[in-house]
Order: sequence, then C-alpha cells, then structure tokens
Amino acid sequence: MKSRAFREIWMIVLWVVCTPGHSWAEERVSHDGRGLTVGSLFASGMVLQCDKPVTVWGTSEPSCEVKISFAGYDACTETDVNGQWRVVLPAMKASSEGRRMEIVSGKQKIVLEDILVGEVWLAGGQSNMAMSVRALIPEDRAELISFSDSLVRYYQVMPIVGGGKVRSRPDVVWSRPDSTKMGTWSALSLYFARQLREALQVPVGIVCVAQGSSSGEAWISREYTAEHPELKESFAPAFPPEKIASYYKNPHVLYERMLARVIGCPIRGFVWYQGESNADRAEYYPVVFRGVIDCWREAWGDRNLPFLFVQLPSFDKKERRTEPSWALIREAQADVARSVPYTAMAVTVDVGDPANLHPKDKKTVGYRLALVARRTVYGDRRVAVSPVYETVRFKGGRAFVRFDSGGAPLVKKDTLKEFELCGADGIWRPAKAELKGDVVEVWSDRILRPVAVRYAWRNATTVSLYNKAGMPVSPFRSDCK
Repeated sequence: MKSRAFREIWMIVLWVVCTPGHSWAEERVSHDGRGLTVGSLFASGMVLQCDKPVTVWGTSEPSCEVKISFAGYDACTETDVNGQWRVVLPAMKASSEGRRMEIVSGKQKIVLEDILVGEVWLAGGQSNMAMSVRALIPEDRAELISFSDSLVRYYQVMPIVGGGKVRSRPDVVWSRPDSTKMGTWSALSLYFARQLREALQVPVGIVCVAQGSSSGEAWISREYTAEHPELKESFAPAFPPEKIASYYKNPHVLYERMLARVIGCPIRGFVWYQGESNADRAEYYPVVFRGVIDCWREAWGDRNLPFLFVQLPSFDKKERRTEPSWALIREAQADVARSVPYTAMAVTVDVGDPANLHPKDKKTVGYRLALVARRTVYGDRRVAVSPVYETVRFKGGRAFVRFDSGGAPLVKKDTLKEFELCGADGIWRPAKAELKGDVVEVWSDRILRPVAVRYAWRNATTVSLYNKAGMPVSPFRSDCK
C-alpha cells in the first residue's frame, strides 16, 4: 500500500512539473510577499554584456520604488501591481574590475559583488553542448581543469531530465574556473569562452542552457508556434507525459522549463549545437531550425542577435547507412548560414567520430566556433574560417567549382576524395577532382554531360579539401533546392 501511494504521489509531481502551463520562470519572478528579490541570473560574480543597455529585473512590494546603483550609474523604477520591476542600465564599456551593484527598495537592500562587464554568450542545444569537462579524454580534461582565468565566468541552467528522471534543481549561479567545480561545466562553451577571452582581452561570460537528447521543437515557444502554424507540420509526434524520458523532446517543453529562466538576459548572441535528435525527420529540420533562431531572437527583442552554430560532424548508425539523415541536417545548417542574416556555422565534419554520437574533441570545435565569432561578429578579418561552395560551371563534360575560401587559399590533403557527379538520370557516381588555383575541376569518364556536383555528401565522410588556415571545406551539393 505504501509503495502504491508513493507511486501515485510521484506521478502527481511529474504531472505538475511537466504540465505545459507550469512555468518555473514565473515562479522565480512572482512576488511572494517576502520583499525585495532580483532575478536568479543577477548574482555576485556575474558578467554583464558590454556596449548594450542592460536590463535587470526582480520583485518587491507592489507600487514601491526600486533603485539600482552600479558603476556610477543610478536607475529608478516603480513596481507594478504584481510587484514586478524592471530597470535598464545604460550601455557600459568592458571592465575587468569587479564592482558592486546595490538594489534598494524601501528599507531593503540587495548587494551583489564582483560584477564584471564584458562579452556574454548563451550556449544552447543538446548533449554535445552539455557534454561536461569531466567527460573529455584525460589530457583535454586536465588542460581545462587547470584553466584559472578568473575573468571567465559560467552560469548553468540545470537540465530538467537526467537518467530518465525529472530533476528539479536550482541553477548553478555564476562561478569562476575552479578545479573542484569545473568538471560539470560545458566543455565546448568553456573552450569557446577561453578563445574569446584570449583574443578580445575582456571578461567573458557563458550562460549554458542545454539538455541532452533535446529536439529543436522543444526549444520553440508555444506563442511563437501559434503565430507560425506551419511549424506544427514539422514537429515529430508528441510523447505522452508518463514517458518522462522522452517527454522533454515535445514542442515548447524546454523553452518553458529552461530557456524562460534567462530570457532577456543581456547577451552578445547565441551559440548552438543541436540537430542529432532531429535526424530521424531530417527533411523537416530546415523549418524547425529556422523556427528556433527566429523564436529566440523574438524572445530577446532583437532580430539581429548573432546566432552561431556547430555543424554536425561525421556519424553513421550502422542500421541506417542508406539514409542520408546527417548529410541532410548538415545541408539544412549550411543553407541557414547562407541565407539567414547574422548567422554563421563552424564546420566540424572532420572532427567527429563515425561510431560515437558524442565525439570527445570539443577543443577543435570550440576553437573554430570562436574563430567564426571573431570574424563574423567582432569583425576580425585576420582570422580564417571554413571555405564554402559558391558556384559551379559545366563545360566540356567537366564541373568547375568555385568557393568562398574563408580568408585563406585552398589546399588539398593528399588526393581529393568524395567528389561525385550526376547526369540527367540523377544517378550519382564517384568522380576525380583536381585543385587548380582557386577552382576545383571535377570529372568522371562515366558521365559525359554532368548537371550537378557534390562533395562529402554522406553521413560519415572523409574530408580532403581545406584552406591554408586548416579549415575544412563544408560538404555541399550543387542541386540543393
């Protein structure tokens, strides 16, 4: 009887946590009659975004004055009838000086210490973004654990599901690199932050919001979907609430349970690593991925927020080698980078593990993602990024392919491989290729009149074309619609 009662109580708890209308974000900002509060994101040790107005929020008694003082600036507002308040501080220059913020309402005061001003990025996605430092190979783990720059700070919104169980845990509020705590940090976001810190010489903060195995649609809001009903056709069938190990993949769940906790926090932009969980329905990913980007930008009230993302690397499930699911996801990602303003992709097709969904090399991925940020967001044209396909011309039975070289001349590693041609029959055949200056010439004795060319267009592939900066050419097919 006790066991049955326990199960019934537990199911009620699951229902409350998983009910779509239940928002942890609302709980964290609603006034509870205990006086002055500030949003959990605002804490000692945080990094505020530089060169942008900074919004700070919280609660107090209804219809009372709230005053914030920071870095020589004072800002006042009055709470609404529900006790909510929101204050906007002016844009500030980057500063490595740890300063104090005071928030006063009536006789109550909140004091936050050691606040920096620098570059803040929100890191989102699924398991490869969430993958912790302690999950790396021993050499990389030891290298990151020894990192001790106190001007890099980390905030983590805790995943709501782990080990097939619901977990209701408070966020890990801003922390510095510490060998006793860094094992749980996102390895990729830390590599990214470390590279930016070194290049920009300003404080760098990461707000990590990642859930393993999450689908793209789980990160899209209910309101955005209602405004864009075409999205629903691209969503996978929903899981029932009792299947908690999969329920969080449903539309809106992670937007409401995780992202909502930090919406509006001042940031430079987003970095994203996701797509694996959408590979079973890869043909729908172009719509879903664009929906995520647009929804998040809308939530932050800025259509121009940079959205940088990681290309899926090589991976191939043995039972699905005839289905080009990962190639299709990569194609959708490349199309977004080409056509959606203020987006860019870190090409990583060459640093995966065809047999492992969670490749251990996050160092190269973080480095390339930082290079993309430096070139596209911070305007550093000295760094090179991956070449991408631009145009093809067919003449004399051959294809002549041109690329945007990414800032460095093209080079080949050994013999060029993975090029294919097809004729009017639509059948792809292996082709030979040769690099001649900035053009790749492709031909096949079996195709006299080629109409399309593609390169490295498989789930798991071998990359042979780079630029001199060591950045791989992104896979492509010229007949992509």
